[in-house]
Amino acid sequence: MLKPAKTGSSSCAAPGHRQLLVLCGERNWCLRQLARVLDAPVDLYFGAAPAGLAVRRNLPQAAARQLLGGETATLVFDAHGEFDADAFGAACGLLMGGGVFVLLTPDFAQWPGAPDRQKKNLAVYPHAPEQVSGRYLRRLISVIESDPFCQLARQGAADQLCLRIGSGKHPSLPAGSMTADQQRAVAAIARVALHPRELPLVLVADRGRGKSAALGLGAAALLAHRNLRIIVTAPSRAAVEALFRHAGEQAGRIHFVAPDELLREKRLCDLLLVDEAAAIPASLLHDLLRQYPRVVFSTTEHGYEGSGRGFAVRFRRTLDERTPGWRECRLTTPVRWLENDPLERFCFRALMLDAEPAGLSAEVSFSVDSLRTEWLDRDELWRDETTLRELFGLLVLAHYETRPVDLRYLLDALNLSVAVMRARGKVVATALVAREGGLDSGMAKQVVQGYRRPQGHLLAQTLGIVCADDKVPELRGDRIVRIAVLPEQQGRGIGSALLRAIEARAGADGCDYTGASFGVDPRILGFWRNGGYRPARLGVKRNRASGAHSLVVARGISAAGKQATQTANRLFREQMIYALPDLFAELEPALAQALCDGDAQSDSIPDDTEQR
Repeated sequence: MLKPAKTGSSSCAAPGHRQLLVLCGERNWCLRQLARVLDAPVDLYFGAAPAGLAVRRNLPQAAARQLLGGETATLVFDAHGEFDADAFGAACGLLMGGGVFVLLTPDFAQWPGAPDRQKKNLAVYPHAPEQVSGRYLRRLISVIESDPFCQLARQGAADQLCLRIGSGKHPSLPAGSMTADQQRAVAAIARVALHPRELPLVLVADRGRGKSAALGLGAAALLAHRNLRIIVTAPSRAAVEALFRHAGEQAGRIHFVAPDELLREKRLCDLLLVDEAAAIPASLLHDLLRQYPRVVFSTTEHGYEGSGRGFAVRFRRTLDERTPGWRECRLTTPVRWLENDPLERFCFRALMLDAEPAGLSAEVSFSVDSLRTEWLDRDELWRDETTLRELFGLLVLAHYETRPVDLRYLLDALNLSVAVMRARGKVVATALVAREGGLDSGMAKQVVQGYRRPQGHLLAQTLGIVCADDKVPELRGDRIVRIAVLPEQQGRGIGSALLRAIEARAGADGCDYTGASFGVDPRILGFWRNGGYRPARLGVKRNRASGAHSLVVARGISAAGKQATQTANRLFREQMIYALPDLFAELEPALAQALCDGDAQSDSIPDDTEQR
């Protein structure tokens, strides 16, 4: 625990709350300050722990996501040399109530431009990682400095820390007890198993609210009085350790079966519990819903490792279509830390995990023709919290799974542009567009020959390889990384209008083509086909999150671009004739037909098209 709080402007957190301590300065200075305030060894240190510092466990930042579900009382996250946003979020989720999270950072004036191993993921050939901007870290610094509960100590500052860090105790619930939310969830689980009607249940909560525990407690309560066959499935056996732990002496009667195995051979099952559903491919969830009518899905909406809100919205549509009358149970009370936890509030704000799109109901009147496309200056965007939250919240809602690192990509990726459309001052549509191609002849030849894969040129590489033409990677194009419209405003042609604006800008800049890569389904494919985009390549493996095959589509602008995209589509259709019976035998017939349709590219986009 942390005791006492430092003197200064920071507010003191209530006893039992998790607390954040930031030590800012040269690394050796930060480590000396840390050593001075420690009364016990650090439980978990992410980064290269120095010799001489008492540390029970030392791991690289990338290992943090693998530990979700675990708990620790004291944690150090060393950001000198690297700040992995995904790892930082996951690490926050590991800290138990009453614990202390220590963040070590370079001097704030130097941090945005300091070496960072994560920058190599944001650099685009031929640019070096050192050219990546520091917008993301500048925003993070502003969040740290404005947080009333963050205890900040800077090298050279007059107000130094006066505290001791020891072993804190987790203010958890007594064994076997439940929050009111969990009690409701357990009762709802029982209704799914015992009610005459077979209607699914969805448990939804942020991380740390005891969903997995409720599943285990609910299963145990049923098995204590009835001889039921209960099966649990999840992305991995490790993901349901909490479920089995809370099932107690009944755990041995609950059987774990992987999702794909459940579908290969249907099991006799009175109740199926699906934990961490947002991490299971959508196609598998749909099949499980069809084969196992008595089912409970549990999913994390706002988690420290990312947001599954896009999943929740999309899966609700499936449930509405297939099982009208399904029920939802929300858990809001934390069980691993206290309510109004300062670290949780800081983490959600810093990583924008709880960003929400603008509220603009379908009844709000505005003309689509009046909308104008704005290309945002990202040097201003990181300071404009309202716009940033609205557009990022919209992207979260539209995409199946969003990770903390996506915000850093939005603000810092070298070849990225951000477009929005607003109505009544609120963001109703947005797009992320990456400028690609323009490779020199030597690199272009190596790409087509399969020797090089320069980072940040997915579309240029794909078209060049499919066409087997080393002139194609020399062409320039815009790849639409994400495009999203508010759900309540879809169907009005807003997405189509934004797509036209992107194409107009690309043409004015001398680009040869535009394109995109996405998890294909009939509805999304229809949007792109109506816009004149045609397939160039279909991934053989399904995407882990969406469960869909990744499709690359393109549309030519210049004469050379049209020739390349038309050639790629012709070759794609020829190859699909032979690949369909083997590699893509499970594709829906209507989707397969749409992919192989060879009608000419259109020059206009219907106004009634929509895109998620």
